Formats: sequence, C-alpha cells, structure tokens
Amino acid sequence: MNKKVITIEQYIDCVKTIKQKYKGLKVNIITNWRGGAPLAIHLNNIMEDSTLTLLKYQTYDKSDAAVEFLTDDWEEGYDVTLFVDDIYDTGKSSYQCQLAVKQRYGIDCEEYYIVSKDVTPVSFIYDMTERWIVFPWETI
Repeated sequence: MNKKVITIEQYIDCVKTIKQKYKGLKVNIITNWRGGAPLAIHLNNIMEDSTLTLLKYQTYDKSDAAVEFLTDDWEEGYDVTLFVDDIYDTGKSSYQCQLAVKQRYGIDCEEYYIVSKDVTPVSFIYDMTERWIVFPWETI
C-alpha cells in the first residue's frame, strides 16, 4: 500500500507554523469533526484569543450530506475565520463546510491543512501524493 506516516514532530511543526502565522490575531477556528478536530482543538488551546466551532459533514456512509454545527462559538469582530483540517484531498468536504459558514455568518474562511494531496492552491504544510496518510492520533 502507498502509505505515509506523519510523525508527531511533523505535526508539532505544523501547529507551530499555524500559530506563528496568526500570532496576535483574534481567530475563529472552524473544522470538520473527524480528522480536523485534533488540530483545531490543539490550536484553540494554545492560541492567545480564539474560538472553536465544530462542524459535522460526511458523505462516506451515505448519511444526510447537510453540514451540522455541533458546537458554535464563532464571534463577530474577530480578525480571521480559519478553517483547518488534517488533509485536503478532493476539496469537497472543505467546500461544503466553508459554504455552510458563509451562509450562516456571511464571511469567507482562510484555510490551512496539514497535508494537501491536490494541486489546488490552499495553505498546507506537507504536499503528499500517497494514497493513505496516517496521522499521529491514528497510531496510538
């Protein structure tokens, strides 16, 4: 199998990069509930002034494809609304989540991913084409 493991050190470097980029800003962090949750929760805990909104969007199990807001701490007047996730593959989940955010709050999100498997111009730390990416929280 074409597989790549992201080490805990690589993950920590990713968190540090994102934290540094948004240092001194008030950030609304938004993520999809599965792979992005560890990154979003980690960032929310270490950033100076941030909120965390957790969305649920999945289509892999043929469930209803509507985006659900599981938690909603978004604050008006913050400098940035940042959508984070573990991986950018096809962009379909990211698009649907960000569309729901735009419909609810009338704003666009900045995006950041640990890994991008696509050539679409999104902000990411690692560019990988492996079929299967394993993150630290999947190996414990």
